[in-house]
Amino acid sequence: MPKRKRNRPRRYVYVVTCGDENWTDHLTIEKSLQELCSTEERARCIVVQGFHLGADRIVARIASRLGFPVQSLPLSNPWEILLSLRDKKIRNILVFHSDFFNSRKVLRIFLSARKRSIPLSLYGTLTPLYITPLPSLWRVFRHTFPRIILVGGGGAGKDFLRTALQKCGLQFSPSFTSRSPRPGEIAGQDYHFVERAFFENEPAHNSIWLEKQEFAGNYYGTTRAQWSAKSHRVFIMSPPALSSISAKQRRSCVVMFLDISEEIRRERLKKRNLQQPVPSESRLSNDAAVFSQFRNYDVHITNAQFTVSEVFSALLQHLTLLED
Repeated sequence: MPKRKRNRPRRYVYVVTCGDENWTDHLTIEKSLQELCSTEERARCIVVQGFHLGADRIVARIASRLGFPVQSLPLSNPWEILLSLRDKKIRNILVFHSDFFNSRKVLRIFLSARKRSIPLSLYGTLTPLYITPLPSLWRVFRHTFPRIILVGGGGAGKDFLRTALQKCGLQFSPSFTSRSPRPGEIAGQDYHFVERAFFENEPAHNSIWLEKQEFAGNYYGTTRAQWSAKSHRVFIMSPPALSSISAKQRRSCVVMFLDISEEIRRERLKKRNLQQPVPSESRLSNDAAVFSQFRNYDVHITNAQFTVSEVFSALLQHLTLLED
């Protein structure tokens, strides 16, 4: 007689969700759940949510509609949910919060996820102008990422992101440059504008420069004093400039690469330089050569319409993967 096939027990994975009781953004929750796995895999991916209003209730409704099994636990604190699932395979933790940097609960979730090596994704609308000095998660960032370096081609969004980081309490350190100011640029805020002689006439035995590069006929550079200043957190560098810093200095920072498509950056540069289309093409050509083999980054941003919340979520994801 032919042997009967034994039905193997279905293996489930768990996704823990939690959030702000005032959360109302249904679309963000739906998109995050859709990106978890394919339609075929949803039947064995259990979405776990706590007994709370706001985001938890929205997650339960949307997850059921998308075909996920939903498990509601009579627990209001996410770390209690993680403790109750300590013997289960948790695939991801999704956090929906309007101001996660000021939330002690989010900090505790983050630390719990990091301890168990569970991927964590944050979704929210930051209120950076009202962030208090060094709130909970900023303490973790300051300890782990003394400096953030933004890298990207022309029109990638570096200035937009560094402005957002400044609003969140991080101080930007403008590079020195020998080029002339562009319309709208402010000396001391966007760049330190100096003469070429400032770069060329210096003692060879005692350089003030951490890194110094010549690009498109102009000098750009960061001084050692800028790098050493404890208040300076955000820098903008090119790949050649980044390669000039030592291995020890590289370990003290996180590099975010804004890898935006050339087509989108071309349109942005054309809007920026309506009267000068040729320099835009020249800039794109130079960028293509400089970034062709660039791999020296920690966080990779490819979405041209990235939000500040997405960037912080990516930073936290990188921080979660680091060894304690």
